Amino acid sequence: MDKVEKKHSGNQVILGYKPKIFTQGSFNAMVISGILGFLMFPFVLFGYSFPDMGVFAWIYLVPLLLGIHRLPLKGKFVISFMSAMLMNFGSFYWLMTAMQLFGKLNFFQAFAMLLIMCAMFSLFHALFISMASWTSHMVKMPLFLLIPIFMVAHNVVLHYFPFNGFPFGIAPYTQGAWIDYFQWVDHTGIFGLSLVIFLVNGLLADGLLLFIHRKQPDKLFSRLMVVFVVMLLSLYCSFLSSQSYEKNKKSVGNISIAMIQGNIPQDTKWDPFKAQDNLNAYLRLTNNAVKDGADLVMWPETAYPYGIKQKKMGKSHFLDKEGLSAPILFGAVVTDRKKSQRRLYNAVILADKTALMS
Repeated sequence: MDKVEKKHSGNQVILGYKPKIFTQGSFNAMVISGILGFLMFPFVLFGYSFPDMGVFAWIYLVPLLLGIHRLPLKGKFVISFMSAMLMNFGSFYWLMTAMQLFGKLNFFQAFAMLLIMCAMFSLFHALFISMASWTSHMVKMPLFLLIPIFMVAHNVVLHYFPFNGFPFGIAPYTQGAWIDYFQWVDHTGIFGLSLVIFLVNGLLADGLLLFIHRKQPDKLFSRLMVVFVVMLLSLYCSFLSSQSYEKNKKSVGNISIAMIQGNIPQDTKWDPFKAQDNLNAYLRLTNNAVKDGADLVMWPETAYPYGIKQKKMGKSHFLDKEGLSAPILFGAVVTDRKKSQRRLYNAVILADKTALMS
């Protein structure tokens, strides 16, 4: 704390304190939340794949919220931004390799692009976190009500802005290994899961703040009980959703589906001189799968190495030219020209015996 002297109209001198932004507590909170923030995503380091740690999504904001609680708005924003930078670098470090290998950038160019991208996403994160904490302090609203509102809004924004959306680094996508417990997302969408995750983060942070600063263990206990009820309710809703699915599903027969993986190296996937060889590899595997009884064959994302024009898909000679032996669901880049602009789409296409449909 920095000591500040303030003189008033009388002769009395009042000593006040100006809070520092970087204290041991705020620094620890920044680092811990940042580390938890990237560990909750699938993580590979030097070839070692770390075990799933998606459970950290339910607590990763708690240290940060504790560390910025008594800071002014500027301090909340700065600490939240630095924590988000650590989280984003840990989550998207692999993009440097992609930019160097496929974008032909050198190390410094790739690092600069990664830095700009992480800074942009960190600004959004810091803005919503700091405003939630500041609003809670100013209007005396419980933190567990504001964190879900602000952070769900943050997730919605990332789905549409910038660059038409980049939502890969948001907490709900860390729950893939635990999806059996959240079957109700069929009805709420990904933002429903986002709301529950941040509600739990807010409840834990709010309870700990009341316990640490106001010595109110009963409030901490009540928040923990609400967390327990929320998780029980999630399990119950998942059970109801699964029961509803089993009750309403209809079976019209069975089909055999083959999933094909050509194991094409990324650096040759879009090589125009190897495009036909890559396609032939998928066709060969497809024919083998059909001989083994497959009724439908699925290829990976962007497996088809040529572009497909949107307006000419119905007249495509793909089937006639390649002599497909079964319907194929595959990924491809589709182009669509509107006026003077050409748009590219990463599309899923079904090729049956009559036409191509996306």
